[in-house]
Amino acid sequence: KSSGLFQGGGRGRSCRKSDIEAQIREIQGKKPALDEAQGVGLDSTGYYDQEIYGGSDSRFAGYVTSIAATELEDDDDDYPSTSLLGQKKPGYHAPVALLNDIPQSTEQYDPFAEHRPQKIADREDEYKKHRRMMIISPERLDPFADGGKTPDPKMNARTYMDVMREQHLTKE
Repeated sequence: KSSGLFQGGGRGRSCRKSDIEAQIREIQGKKPALDEAQGVGLDSTGYYDQEIYGGSDSRFAGYVTSIAATELEDDDDDYPSTSLLGQKKPGYHAPVALLNDIPQSTEQYDPFAEHRPQKIADREDEYKKHRRMMIISPERLDPFADGGKTPDPKMNARTYMDVMREQHLTKE
């Protein structure tokens, strides 16, 4: 239901489309008449306090904008050079007399030894300690090392029969 009327501005009066276009042209005509000091253009910077933000248009004013081609370090004469090797830092040390008065024992006493958990070897009984005392078996003869040939009994090679005989003797 469009009658060509427009309720404009909430003022309760009716406006035609031609009235609205006339208002728009009137407002657009006033824009060039505004004083340029009142507004800020899109490509210009606004009014800022020049003491705080500076008056230069360059963002990099006050910065070094180039890097030296050589890798030589700059001479920093502003700071006194100190050698860490040449100077000894002051420290607190006990007098020699007090250090000599401390009793030195041959055994190192560990005050926390009773609070440490026991090792597995310390918890074993005599029967289980015997396992650690066993002699590791010497190298045995590999019967298949010679490509399936029968081993020579004169080589004093330790055979399975010799190993079993030794184990039987140790059990007795």
